[in-house]
Parts: sequence; C-alpha cells; structure tokens
Amino acid sequence: MKDKIIELKSKLLPASIGLGSAMLMAVPTFAEDGAAASDLATVITTDMITGVFNQVYGLVPKVVPAVILFIAFRKGWSWLKGQLLSA
Repeated sequence: MKDKIIELKSKLLPASIGLGSAMLMAVPTFAEDGAAASDLATVITTDMITGVFNQVYGLVPKVVPAVILFIAFRKGWSWLKGQLLSA
C-alpha cells in the first residue's frame, strides 16, 4: 500500500521543486485508453472503501434519530402556530 502511494505521488508531483517556487500538483489527464483510470483503480483498494462504508454505517444510528426529531419538531411547531393563529 505504501509503495503504491509513493508511486502515485512520484507521478503527480514534479521531479524537482525549488524552495522559492510554489508547489503545483499535476492534474492527471484521462487518455482515451483509460490509463489514468486504471492507475486510480490500483491505488484505491477494497479495504479503503470498506473503511469508508463502515464509518458511514456507524453514523446511521446517530443521524436517523436526529432527522426524525427535526421533522417532528417542525411538524409540532407548525401545528402549534396554526392553533394559535386560528384562536
């Protein structure tokens, strides 16, 4: 994994960067044969994707109740305001 990251870094960064110059990253161009896309596919592994999905899945028990509470608060506030305006 570390070797793949170093290889990708060497492809994207210029070989020599002077101390006074700004660090510019090379923008990968996508050739018609999909060479850049295949490089990306070798760098991103299933372990990385699995880690991201696990973190998102871990947020679900915290986010869903907050969303339900927010919707209930809006509905209750709307009902209360309607009752007060009609009185």
